[in-house]
Amino acid sequence: MEQQTKRSSFINVFAWISIIFSGFGILIGIMQNVMMQTVMKDAHFEQLTKDENIPPLMKIMFENFDILVMGTLLITIVVFIASIGLLKRKNWARLFFIVFLILGVIWTVVGGVMQFSFMDSMMIGQNMPQDAPPEFQSMQNTMKIVSAVMMVAMVGLYLYLIKRLRSDEIKNEFV
Repeated sequence: MEQQTKRSSFINVFAWISIIFSGFGILIGIMQNVMMQTVMKDAHFEQLTKDENIPPLMKIMFENFDILVMGTLLITIVVFIASIGLLKRKNWARLFFIVFLILGVIWTVVGGVMQFSFMDSMMIGQNMPQDAPPEFQSMQNTMKIVSAVMMVAMVGLYLYLIKRLRSDEIKNEFV
């Protein structure tokens, strides 16, 4: 008789959390895509892409916002499918989540660096509001500290999940 391997509650909880969040993400993504094709096609939104005062990265994001929103929906659908695969203990789903979490670490660090540089560029020279109160700089510093703590916490969580998904105990559950 074949020996049944014990299923860890870690995978069950992780898979169900991923299913729930990605399921809601799909609903939100569908609504965002509907809004992109209806409400956001007006002249005011397109005028934002022609503003010369916005940073180049934001300009690229505004110009390709519909692609960004559709891409996010597609990624969320893939995560939903992989979450179901994880719950069914499919090894491809475990490997997908390891790669996805590694990309999440990179995305979080790059996004954090971009956020800091964007915040700094807003406070240099003519970009600084003339009537900004002195507390404005301390508020910005507080936002940077909170963002850095959140970034470190997210990277730590991703690395912990990667470590658990790569452990021999978890590997043995998958086919």
